[in-house]
Amino acid sequence: MTEETTMILEQLQKINTRLERVDSRLDKVDVRLDKMDSRLDRMDVRLNKMDSRLDNVDTRLNRLDLRMEKLDTRQSLLESDMRELRLTVENELKSNISIIAEGHLDLNRKLDEALRGDSDREMMKLRLNVMEGDIRRLKKLAAKDT
Repeated sequence: MTEETTMILEQLQKINTRLERVDSRLDKVDVRLDKMDSRLDRMDVRLNKMDSRLDNVDTRLNRLDLRMEKLDTRQSLLESDMRELRLTVENELKSNISIIAEGHLDLNRKLDEALRGDSDREMMKLRLNVMEGDIRRLKKLAAKDT
């Protein structure tokens, strides 16, 4: 039995040695896995920061889009107002200035003749031009509503 026991003990010794080597290797693997886990944690933190930054950029871009839409709307209104001013200048002011200039030329004539009928006619022409401009604007507004 001693011989058998010795053999068994030797076998156990070999198995124990092998298990210690396996255990040592597993310890090394465990250390490496801990390092990898640490690196992955750091990567996760960095990715979370990047995600937060991208959310901020997205928010800022959305605000910028809203501001651009407002600017587009304001630009359209300004263009419409400019067209209206141009039409007023072209159709009403130029015509009224011409009428007034003609009236001033008539002032060179006798004062009595100029005062009789021309002032009434000038006033009627001025009123007519203003009314024509008002009608034009009303037509334009009615066309926009339809």
